[in-house]
Amino acid sequence: MTLHEQHIAIVGRAAEYADFEGLAPGTGLRILAPREVYHPHKWSSTRFLMTALPDVAGLDVLEIGGGSGALSLAIKQRGANRVVATDISEKACAAMECNALLNNLDIDVRHGDMFAPLQDREQFDLVIFNLPLLNKPVANQAEVALCDPDGELLNRFLRGLPAVTKPEGMALFTHANISAPLPLCIPGRIGTVTEMRRCGCEVFRVLWWRL
Repeated sequence: MTLHEQHIAIVGRAAEYADFEGLAPGTGLRILAPREVYHPHKWSSTRFLMTALPDVAGLDVLEIGGGSGALSLAIKQRGANRVVATDISEKACAAMECNALLNNLDIDVRHGDMFAPLQDREQFDLVIFNLPLLNKPVANQAEVALCDPDGELLNRFLRGLPAVTKPEGMALFTHANISAPLPLCIPGRIGTVTEMRRCGCEVFRVLWWRL
C-alpha cells in the first residue's frame, strides 16, 4: 500500500488522538478527527510541521485549512496571543470548535475559503498552511485534504500572503517533491526550515516565506 493509499484509509474513518504534542508529559491534547478531515496521526505532515514551529508566545497566528484544529490548538496552548483558523469545510470547522471545547482552549474558527473569512486589513505575525501535498486531480472526498492539483491552493496561498502578514511576520507551509513546483513569480523570499524523506523517494519539507 502506498503512502497515499494509507492516507486515504486513515482519512476515510473517524479517529481520536489522545496525546497530540502536549507542552509536557501528561499534557497531550485530545483531538477528535472526523472522516474526510485530515488526521494528525503519528507520521502526518501536521506533526512534521509542529517540529518546525518557532516560539509562538505572544504572537497573532493564522492557520489556513485548520482541519481538526490540532495545530491551531497546540499553538494556542504554547502561548500564542490569538489564533484564527479558517477552513472551507463545515465539518472541519465543527471539529475545530469541538476540539477547542474538549481542550479548554480558545481559538477563533472561521468558515470559508482560505483568506476570505478575514476582516479587511487583518494581519498576523505567523501564517501557517499544512497544504495538501499530492499533485493529482481529486478523485473522491477523502482526497480533498490530500491533493492540490497543479498547485492551485499553493499559488493562491503564496500570492495572498503579503496582504495578511505583518511587516516583520513570516509564513510556514508544507511542500514535497510530489507537489506541484513552487511558482516562479511570487512576492517575497522562500527557504527551507526542515525536510525528511519517506519510503526512500518522497521528500517532505517545511518552508518559510517572508517579504
